Amino acid sequence: MTIIPLISIIFPGLFFCFFREKILKNDNSLSKDIFVKRLFVSLCGIVLIYLIFTAIYLFCLKKPDVIFNKFNTSALFSIMYLTYGCIISFLLIYIEKIIRLKNKYILTINSQKTVFSFLEKNKLTILCLYTIFLAGLHLVRCFDNSFWGDEGIVITHARKEWFDMLRAVAASNHSPFHYAFAWTLVKVFGESGFIFHISSTLAYFILLIASISIIRKWFGYKTSFIFVTLCSLLPNAITYNLEVRMYTWTQLFIIASFLMAYGIIVFKQNKYYVLLTLFSIMAAYSHYFSLASIFTFYLILLIYTFLNDKKEIKKVILSWVIFLIIFTPWILFTQKLRGGFVADYHIGQVPLKDCIKFIFGTGSWWFLLILLFVSLVTAFFMEHPVLKAHQSFDQVKNKTEITLFIEKVKLHKEWYWILGGIVGVFGTIFAAQIISHLFHPIIVLRYLYVSYAILWLIFAIMISKQRYSRIFSVLLIAFIFFSCISKCIDVIKVEHSQNIRLEKTLELTRKEIKESDFIYTNITHFAWTICKSYYPNVKHDLFGHPEWGNWGLPERLTNLDTQQHYWLFLSSPISNQIKEDLKSQNLSTRLTVDTGFIGTGNVWVYEVIKNK
Repeated sequence: MTIIPLISIIFPGLFFCFFREKILKNDNSLSKDIFVKRLFVSLCGIVLIYLIFTAIYLFCLKKPDVIFNKFNTSALFSIMYLTYGCIISFLLIYIEKIIRLKNKYILTINSQKTVFSFLEKNKLTILCLYTIFLAGLHLVRCFDNSFWGDEGIVITHARKEWFDMLRAVAASNHSPFHYAFAWTLVKVFGESGFIFHISSTLAYFILLIASISIIRKWFGYKTSFIFVTLCSLLPNAITYNLEVRMYTWTQLFIIASFLMAYGIIVFKQNKYYVLLTLFSIMAAYSHYFSLASIFTFYLILLIYTFLNDKKEIKKVILSWVIFLIIFTPWILFTQKLRGGFVADYHIGQVPLKDCIKFIFGTGSWWFLLILLFVSLVTAFFMEHPVLKAHQSFDQVKNKTEITLFIEKVKLHKEWYWILGGIVGVFGTIFAAQIISHLFHPIIVLRYLYVSYAILWLIFAIMISKQRYSRIFSVLLIAFIFFSCISKCIDVIKVEHSQNIRLEKTLELTRKEIKESDFIYTNITHFAWTICKSYYPNVKHDLFGHPEWGNWGLPERLTNLDTQQHYWLFLSSPISNQIKEDLKSQNLSTRLTVDTGFIGTGNVWVYEVIKNK
C-alpha cells in the first residue's frame, strides 16, 4: 500500500483523537500513560470509521474487502475516504458530547448498566455460543464431496495398504501423521466426503476447545474471544481449516508446543516438558516446516533457563534429545527411499512481502500487522517502563521542567516466551527465504500458514493487555467479523453449489464409465489425482500440454486404439481440432455432461463413439 492510502486510513483516527480532546475538553495534563491513551483513542477512531464505512458498503451490497482494493487502485477513492473519515470523526465526537450532556445516559466502563456488565456476567456462556456458531460454519462444509489435486493425494493414499501408504508418503517427501490418521478413519468408517474432511477439520475443533479452556484460563476471556475469531474467520483459516491436508494438525501441534513452553517458563512443572516433547514430535510428523518453530521454542527455553534457572537446562536438553531420537528414524526412512531429504519441486520464488501479507491474508492485512506491532510495543513498555519522566518546578526560572531518564529493564519471563513465538514465525520465513535463494525455492505460502497461529495468539494476548482492553477487544472482533464473515458465507454458498454440480457430474458418468474404459483429459489436476479419486480403477492420461511432452504424453488424439472405449474430460467445450482428429479415425463424440464440475473447475464430458 502506498503512502496516500495509508495516510487516508490513519489520519481520520488521529483527527478524531485530537478534536475529541479539544471539543470534549479532556484532561491533557502530564500522565505516564498519556501516549498509550492517545494511541488507543486513535486506533479506536480508525476502527470505528472503517466499520461505519463498511456498513455503508454493506448497505450498498458491496463486499468490505473491496474497500482495500480500491485504496490500492484509486487515489481519488483514498481522498474520498479521507474526507468522509473526517466528517464521521466530527459526528462521533458530537454524538459522544450529546450523550455526556444527558447525565442519565452517561456510559462508563464501570457502570452496572452497560453492555460490558452483561458480558462480564455471562462471558463463558457467550464465548461457548460464539465458538459453537463459528464451528458450525465449518461443520456444514464437511459434508461435500468436492476435492482438489492436493487433497486427492490423501484420498488415494488412504486406499493403500499401511506400509505401501507410508512408503508413498515418504517418497513424496511428506510427513506421515495426517495420512496415517486419514487412513485409519477410512479403514474404520469407510470412504465419504465427511470422513475425509473431518480427518483435517477435527484439529480445528480441538483448537477451539483449547481456546475456550486452557487459553481462556491462562490468558483470559478477551484473548480467547479474539483468538477464536482469528482462527475461524481469517480468509486463510476459512480455506485451510477444511482442506483435506495436514495444515490444521500442524497448526494445532505448533500452538500446543508453544503453550507448553509457556507452562514450562511460568509454572515450572515437569508435565509440561513431557507434553512439549510429545507435541513437538507430532508437529514434526505433521509437516517439516514446523521444525523451524520447534527449534526456536527449544532455543528460547535454553536461553531462559540459562539466564534464570540453570537447574532446568538438563530437562530442556533431555526433551530435545528425545525429540531427535523419535523423529530421526522417519528422516532416515525418507532419505533411504529418495536418496535425499530436500528436493526441487520446480516451484517459483515467493517474495518476502507475500509471506508477510499471508500472516493475516485479508485486504486489511497491513492494518492488522501495524496493530499487532503497536500493541506489542505498548504492552511491552507498559510492563517494562524503560523511559521515565520526572516533573519539577524551577523557582528561579519560574517554569516547570520535565526530565526524562532511561531505567535498566529486566525482561519479564512471559516476554521470553512471546519473543520466542515471534522469532519462531519470522525465523521460519527468513530461513525458508535463505534456502530458496541459495539452493532452490521451497516456499509455498500454505506451508508457512501452519505457524502463523502463533502470531494470532500473541496478537490476542497483546490486545487484552491494553488499557480499556474490553472496548478495544470488542472493536477488533467486530472489525474482523464484519470484514470476513461475508467471505465465509460466500464460500459456503459456492461450495454447496459446486457440490451439487459435482454430484450431478458423478451421477451421469459413473453409471456409464466402466473399469475397462480409458479417460483422456486436458485438465492437469484431474489427470494428477482427481481422476484416481473419483474413478479409482479407470486408466487415464493427460493430453494437449506440450510442456509435458518429455513425459511421453500425447499432444493430440491422433492414434487412438480402435479396440478401446474412450471418454474425454475437457476444461471447455470440445474444440474443432479434437473433432477433426477423431473424425480422421472414423470417430465422433456424444456429450454426456455439459458444464459439470469436478476437482478445481468446470468440466465437459464426452463419450467417444465409432461412426457407423
